[in-house]
Amino acid sequence: MAFNPNETTLEEGLELVNKLQKELRIDKTKIFTSKDVPNLYRHKTAQVTNVPEGFSKVILPFYVKRSHFLHLIWGTQCAGTKALP
Repeated sequence: MAFNPNETTLEEGLELVNKLQKELRIDKTKIFTSKDVPNLYRHKTAQVTNVPEGFSKVILPFYVKRSHFLHLIWGTQCAGTKALP
């Protein structure tokens, strides 16, 4: 299979997001974080398979209807903790 990052149409992607939201029981009226969906990376519906070998990809369980700023935040191991004296 050749890598094609645009394999899914917008409509198919929205269907997947809605299915994932239902399966994960996400309340669309509240802000959620990765703590609310801790098993997202292992969830079958979230897995995206059209990626090159050695990579993993999941679909995030949300979409926006207008222009928005979206942020993904990550840190190194022990980020945000104070060093021991």
